Amino acid sequence: MFQFRVLGSLALRAPDGEEVLSVLSQPKRTAILAYLAIASPQGYHRRDKLAGLFWPEVDQEHARASLRGAIHFLRKSLGEDVVRSRGDEDIGLDREHFSCDAVSFQEALEAEDLESALDLFQGGLLEGFFLSGCPDFERWLDGERLHFRESAARAAWGLAHEHLVAGRIIDGERMGQRALSHVCTDESEARRFIGALAEAGDRAAAVRFHERFGQVLWDTLELEPSPETQALVEKIREGTSPGPAPVNEAIFIPGPQDTGDPPPMAPDRVRTTGEMAAAPAVTTTPGQRAAIGLPKRFKVGIVMVAATALAVWGASVLRPGGHSGLNPRVVAVMPFQNRTGDPGWNWIGPTTSMLIEQAMARTGLVEIRTFEMTFLSDYHTQAQVGSGSGSNRLAAFASEAGSGTVIHGAFVTNGDQIRLDASVTDVGSGTLLRSIGPVMGDSTVPMDVIEALQKEVMGALAMEFDPALAPYVDRIVRPMTAEAAQEFARGVRLYLVDLDYEAAQRRLLLAHELDPGFFTALVWAGWNAEFNLGTGRETVIQRDSIWAILFDHLSELSPYERAVVRGWEARVDNDREGYARALEEACDIAPGAKACFNLAIVLFQFLHEPEAATDVLTTRLVPERGWLRGWVPYWTWLANAYHVMGDFTSELEVAKEYRTLYPQSHTAVEVYLAALAGLGRVEEVDLFLTDSLPTGIEEPFKTILIGTIGNYLFHLGEDGEATRTWQLALRRYEHLITADPSNVFLHLSAGHGLRSLGRLEEAKKYFEAANSLSGMERYVRASLGIAAAWDGNETHARATMAWLDAQQDWDLRSLLTFKAFIAEALGEEEEAVGYLRELWTHPDMYLFLQPLRLDVFPALRGYPAYEELYWPEGHGAP
Repeated sequence: MFQFRVLGSLALRAPDGEEVLSVLSQPKRTAILAYLAIASPQGYHRRDKLAGLFWPEVDQEHARASLRGAIHFLRKSLGEDVVRSRGDEDIGLDREHFSCDAVSFQEALEAEDLESALDLFQGGLLEGFFLSGCPDFERWLDGERLHFRESAARAAWGLAHEHLVAGRIIDGERMGQRALSHVCTDESEARRFIGALAEAGDRAAAVRFHERFGQVLWDTLELEPSPETQALVEKIREGTSPGPAPVNEAIFIPGPQDTGDPPPMAPDRVRTTGEMAAAPAVTTTPGQRAAIGLPKRFKVGIVMVAATALAVWGASVLRPGGHSGLNPRVVAVMPFQNRTGDPGWNWIGPTTSMLIEQAMARTGLVEIRTFEMTFLSDYHTQAQVGSGSGSNRLAAFASEAGSGTVIHGAFVTNGDQIRLDASVTDVGSGTLLRSIGPVMGDSTVPMDVIEALQKEVMGALAMEFDPALAPYVDRIVRPMTAEAAQEFARGVRLYLVDLDYEAAQRRLLLAHELDPGFFTALVWAGWNAEFNLGTGRETVIQRDSIWAILFDHLSELSPYERAVVRGWEARVDNDREGYARALEEACDIAPGAKACFNLAIVLFQFLHEPEAATDVLTTRLVPERGWLRGWVPYWTWLANAYHVMGDFTSELEVAKEYRTLYPQSHTAVEVYLAALAGLGRVEEVDLFLTDSLPTGIEEPFKTILIGTIGNYLFHLGEDGEATRTWQLALRRYEHLITADPSNVFLHLSAGHGLRSLGRLEEAKKYFEAANSLSGMERYVRASLGIAAAWDGNETHARATMAWLDAQQDWDLRSLLTFKAFIAEALGEEEEAVGYLRELWTHPDMYLFLQPLRLDVFPALRGYPAYEELYWPEGHGAP
């Protein structure tokens, strides 16, 4: 059995014990293997998702071709019994022949074998590993690293308490310190353990552990323990029994954070604070736990923060001094923290923050950050400073979100009750403006409790910010059903974190099905279909049906959502100016949101206003934070806009920063070389392509990159340099085909490279060779139609055109580009340009075309309509 070690050190060993260095020597192959081994759900993974994850900067055709090459190499290195296929679309690893320590760690936790799990956890997941040019993979890896650290910490706390119950104080203290080494930000758990040490009779150990905790907290986050923790330790020093720490006997669930199901829902009402105060508290001492015995699933006894603890937490998250440079009039709602210890309740956090954000947004009186922005800001914050509370986390979140005022909070359960507390903090000055709550109620109707908290928050904001908010206190957003909220939260995580867009779509549509009045879920589903699910016929039909529903319910959407949906309506009607106006309205409502990026692309692609596009990209968006952090398309489009303007100097500056951030990105290299060529520095381009291509760019992407630059040089009029560049690419394709003669993609790419050079007979041979192989049948058939047109076989060429008309489920770019190729080969210039114009201006294609990656049509050279299409008058024409 192959053994793959990813916790701590990285190693891959064959059944005979030998290291398999050929796989680990290449970062992307290592990353693909790790993803196949670890990613949830366990089992098979879709090729389309893998291609988008590891080759985000190229179209699906090229990405899938590279994936095929990587899977072929893994299968060759590990064997066909390890790397398995299910049909044509799914890839997975056979667990009978391949083991991974991260998977074994999870399985040990599920089996409640915490000692074995901690033996396996020899360090963080893929420590020190980085994959350039794959921000979505890095985002997934950051989330998994956090998940594994937190799982290890929970297991260590569980064993620490078990040692104390058994009287093994030294072992318990050692295990508690190990828990701190994994996650040091859960002060409530550390405080409970300090109290447990004292209750076990070793006050010195309790004080010692407090000192150790304080030192770790200061070294890591420059924070001191809260006043509550310090008061507890003072009582211990004085010999006063602190009493048992309040405990919620939470089920230990080590799986992904969005798994698990909450208790069944039943109708009830929200209790008042007074009624809740009279309700009996659930507390359990370590001694009582031993007498009760362990339930079927091991319980770690994660602390339920008591009422006073939550209040102190809200009041002490910031030290005096604050963080300057943040606008206090910009408000963001941080996803509420789950302090129940049960991941099955995780959906409450984002649901609460989203409903509060929407309640504020509907007033039009507060500048807010959208839920998508705050969700990703919180995600990046956790990756930086962990998931606990504290001033560093709050300040980091405020910086990521670009907001000076943050609404934040937490929730706990106690028996059949749920409690939410919130705070409003001016992070810039370090001032706690308001403490809100507690708001308490029956845990079987949590949406009622969230609705009550919305009113409390709006009332607090009215007193703190603007009395004009007061009338909106009783006009809060109607909460969706709890079942719909759970599906929505899972869909959002699949969309933004796991990047599993198809699974996300199923969850989002189910959320709306469970609650037909929950239109926000439908907005997200429409957005997902627009940007992530391609331009196939079925996707377009689904997307347009979603927008049609939303058009009829505009009054039930938030102002930001209304503006976005009005924009989609204008796009469907091909009202480009109306589309831009709607997106500008959305951008004004929520500066920095994704609508601002869309506005820039619409200005650039639809309205031919690259100057306005660069203004939006550089003044309304901040690529170093929030949802834009690590988002490669920002840099690509900014460079493209400068390029079309003919401002190659600015393009070069952007390209240099792009390459600094993503040194192994072939798209960063593309825009860098395009800028050099635009400045007339073609000798530097030639030298770079020959000697300086980054080693981290894999084949066939190096060769694709060279061909792309050849295309660009052709459009610039540098015919001689373009020819030399294409010839270099062809030599490399020939070498690749010799090494992998059954690769259809390589044959087609070489054929189209020869087409660009006008070497039609040679190109035809490659197309015919591709026809004798299996795979990419539609691309092969369309390419043979081009060859038929070259040969004067108009009947064959027209039949291919008719066949293309019937391929409604194929992506628009392929359909229209091949039609243009055939029309060009038939000598029909006007028809060819018509297809290209339709492609370039189609409302479904504005996000999928980039000027530096346009195909070459040699026979159209000099045709005015063709030249104007590629170089709009007044913008960068050579």
